[in-house]
Amino acid sequence: MTNLIALEESLIQLEAHEPELAREFRASLHLMMLGLGRNELNQWDAWPLSFLSSGAQSAAFDYLLSAINPPASLKAAIVKSAQATPAQYYWHDRAIGGRVEHVRLAETIFEINYGDGSDRHRLRLIAPALAEPQKQGATEWLSQEATLRAIAKGAPLREADLRRLGLVPAWDSVIFFGSSSSQAALALGLTFFFRALAIYPAYLLIWRGLGGPQAIGEFVEQLAARKQRDFEAAIADLPSDPETFWAAPELPALPALQAVVPEAGLGAHLPPPDFWPTPEENKIFAEAMAKVYKNAPKKLFKIVERGY
Repeated sequence: MTNLIALEESLIQLEAHEPELAREFRASLHLMMLGLGRNELNQWDAWPLSFLSSGAQSAAFDYLLSAINPPASLKAAIVKSAQATPAQYYWHDRAIGGRVEHVRLAETIFEINYGDGSDRHRLRLIAPALAEPQKQGATEWLSQEATLRAIAKGAPLREADLRRLGLVPAWDSVIFFGSSSSQAALALGLTFFFRALAIYPAYLLIWRGLGGPQAIGEFVEQLAARKQRDFEAAIADLPSDPETFWAAPELPALPALQAVVPEAGLGAHLPPPDFWPTPEENKIFAEAMAKVYKNAPKKLFKIVERGY
């Protein structure tokens, strides 16, 4: 509940500065589970773990399996178990082995209940804690806008970032408990585990102890501070006394009202806009102004003529 309150406060603050980004974050399942620092999947919700649906997910699966690097025989069994396809899943092909019944991820503990067609099994994997300097560096990376946007979209984490930050633990440092001594049953459970890390990028971060509202909160604080600096820089250029502030620059010379062609509008007599860096953007603005004020002279003439 504490994480939920802190996450909500950060998102409310973000809405004040970047409402569209706040809506994007709120709508993202991946970012919400990261902010809460935990996630659970029941049997219905866990169906994506039955197969990988994209090349990016397959590449992430292969990298994580190679980086964690379980023993060769177990690794080969995982590769064999991971050959499921969407067609096999939808047609309930027995070759794919089993189904996930429940997944629970909290802090550094990943726990999964699954069946292999003949029996039910449970597997628990506990990740090693990150050293404090390592955790601080990972939190700084995680609090960047580009990182949070990628996670919000469900994009796999970049291998270069995972290597640089040391977020993928070695097999020997992972503590695991399995309800079955069968290598086939263990390989099936680990297949579901690696698929979960590949499909949900927030899972690896939560599993390494980086879940919670801290990263999102730091990003919002940095954004608010940057907006404040921009505001202070903008008002620093403003005149200090009211007379200078309200002293308007000389307006361009405009023709008499009756001399303006109604179709052209007043915009035809104003200097070209230079509010934006590209001519295309300024042209769009000029066209919009011309449309808005197209018939202004005609309407003003009618108002004066009728004595309103």
